[in-house]
Amino acid sequence: MSHFMELIHGFALLIPIGVLLSIGGLIALNSGMNQPGSGFALRRYAGNLGFMVIHLACVLAILLFVQQWVGLGLGLGR
Repeated sequence: MSHFMELIHGFALLIPIGVLLSIGGLIALNSGMNQPGSGFALRRYAGNLGFMVIHLACVLAILLFVQQWVGLGLGLGR
């Protein structure tokens, strides 16, 4: 039963994080949009999405590095 409780605890941590990242992503995708229906808008969406993915990957890499550095290891809430 403890493995099941750890799984529930992991989902309880990941669901709010996922919701916040989704909302932030939607806001970031629309950043700088004046005319959403134009051809320029598609390039802006692609640029915003690319920047967001690179930024998130860098932040996660730094977080994993810091977790290893302080001795926590890789995982959720250990």
